[in-house]
Amino acid sequence: MSSAYSVKQSLQEVDVELVWTDPEINTIPLRRTDQVLLQLIKEAKTEITLISFAVYKIPEIAQVLTEALNRRVRVRLVAENPEVANKIPFGIEDALGREIIEQAEVFIWPKHKRPVDSGGRYGSLHIKAAIADSHKLFITSANLTEYAFRLNMEMGVLIQSRQLANQVERQIQDLINRGIFTLT
Repeated sequence: MSSAYSVKQSLQEVDVELVWTDPEINTIPLRRTDQVLLQLIKEAKTEITLISFAVYKIPEIAQVLTEALNRRVRVRLVAENPEVANKIPFGIEDALGREIIEQAEVFIWPKHKRPVDSGGRYGSLHIKAAIADSHKLFITSANLTEYAFRLNMEMGVLIQSRQLANQVERQIQDLINRGIFTLT
């Protein structure tokens, strides 16, 4: 009975929602990537962390991030470093604006901290995720770009779980503490 109770309790503590974005009309009612991100940022009370390879042309996200900063929400952004091997032709400041960059904590993975293969190719920051208030974790295939929100087919999961959100937050914080991710 104790085991059954524990399993029941742990299942109640995790709520998972499938998120799907594609250019076609969905036959199954699912929320889109941009809808979930906008809600997470709008509802954040203390902290929001966004992680993405590419950040490009996202004015709606920039607007709600500005509003979050005005509410005194801690905003942390972890984005790909444009200096790494011409992988992205645009930067986070172009996408979000100087005001957000100056108020948020913006981290990159410096080139000299990355593994390199025998061909001289560097590893990439390929994570796409968001964590809100140490409780909600959004893991997605979508970058923070207009293409991901409007044109691409993308899938993700929104997980409401303190345990899982805290695990990811601890991993990110460990990378910061060890100097793997550095402030820009």
